[in-house]
Amino acid sequence: MADDLGAIGVIAVFYSTSIRFVWLGAAIALLVIVWLMRRRRIWYGPLYLFIGIVVWYCMLKSGVHATVAGVAMGFLTPTDALRPDLDSESVINRLEGQSELTAADVAAASFLITESIPVGERLVDRMLPWTSYVIIPIFALCNAGILLTSESLRAAATSTVTWGVALGLVVGKTVGVFGAATIAIAIGIARRPRGATNLHMVGIAMAAGIGFTVALFVTGLAFTNPIFTEEAKVGILGASAVAALLSAVVLSAAARRSSAAELAIEAAENAELFDEVLPSDLISEKRSLND
Repeated sequence: MADDLGAIGVIAVFYSTSIRFVWLGAAIALLVIVWLMRRRRIWYGPLYLFIGIVVWYCMLKSGVHATVAGVAMGFLTPTDALRPDLDSESVINRLEGQSELTAADVAAASFLITESIPVGERLVDRMLPWTSYVIIPIFALCNAGILLTSESLRAAATSTVTWGVALGLVVGKTVGVFGAATIAIAIGIARRPRGATNLHMVGIAMAAGIGFTVALFVTGLAFTNPIFTEEAKVGILGASAVAALLSAVVLSAAARRSSAAELAIEAAENAELFDEVLPSDLISEKRSLND
């Protein structure tokens, strides 16, 4: 997702047309209203949806690429829970401690548990079926238009456009995502998930090279020559397949390695021989898993 936001930023800077400042000002004013609603803790979903649609329309009319509206609304979406002081487990334990429960008690507990979940996670959970199974497939189908023939494949195999796009997705995304994540963890603005290793991070970074959505979108904007466009699409298709395969292989290896390390650590700890039995590499693996 972060790499897609970067791509949309490129679109906003390089592919926006002449700016109409009245429409742009209207969009910014609506975004300020959204920010004020957040500050006032107004969380009526349909109102946010309506304002988001109007912001998108104003961006479209302003000449700024309309995808910026979605990015702006996304940045204004809270990433924290509305009630960070609540813990879902404590709410459930409180319910289990009661001898009799009414429908009102269950409804109140359900509301409190929902409030303890970050807003961003709730939106993702609600929208994921629509985006995964409806919006993205329609988008990819409408934007692909790849004609695969023996002639087009031969031309693509020797095309610098095809290879440039493919290397950018497979190598560039891996290096960029893994490098940015490593730097963010090193300087303290992000935290490595519990149990995650560098191999997990590399595998996930490789998955970012599956570029069959935004990559196609940028291709249509970047190339005016239809030959270059077709060659770039072949590069995207091939690179996406390679990135998916490499990511699956690396993540599978990371999972096996983590499982083996955990089993060895558990066996050694049960025998109370951890320091004597385990080699130094497994000790390091345990520490990374427990960080």
